[in-house]
Amino acid sequence: IGEVRKNVFEGAILATLVILLFLRNLRSTFIIVLAIPTSLISAFILMRINGYTINFMTLLSLATASGMVVDDAIVVLENIYRHLTMGKEPKKAAADGISQVWLAITASTFTTIAVFGPISYMKGIMGRFFREFGLTVAFAIAASLLVSITITPALASIILKKPSRDLAHQTEEEGFFAKRIRPWYLRTLRISTHRPGLVLTL
Repeated sequence: IGEVRKNVFEGAILATLVILLFLRNLRSTFIIVLAIPTSLISAFILMRINGYTINFMTLLSLATASGMVVDDAIVVLENIYRHLTMGKEPKKAAADGISQVWLAITASTFTTIAVFGPISYMKGIMGRFFREFGLTVAFAIAASLLVSITITPALASIILKKPSRDLAHQTEEEGFFAKRIRPWYLRTLRISTHRPGLVLTL
């Protein structure tokens, strides 16, 4: 249990570092990473309501969820930032940004829950082991959806600033990965949109 507890913290720290590496922005990273402890603490509350204890399986489920609970927040924040680059005020950008993606991230979250949920209803001895695992992951992911449609836009409206340059000039300030990946991705995108039949066949 001590080893799994350590893995939960390590997973959260590594997820934070990955986000910081790609976004290269402390404010954005802080807003997104806040989803990790908030979602995990919310999962503890739901565990308590259901009578689950802190054991090997529930801690393992939290370690699994720690990298997944930031997904919705990343999508929301990126869309809010796009609206900021269009010259909107932070509050307006946050409202418009979340209004465009909330349905998509809700659908995405529930598909993930639909995968982990049935694990909880397996039969036999394995079902007894995995019931707490499946439901705890589902709790954490559901909490992350709530965080991404409430706390994330609220913090973005306060913390984020309008960029000094418009979106057309953002490529000059992008990080190492974006600069290297962008040309390759644009070529791939061009091919896939011009030859959809070939792409679908492959």
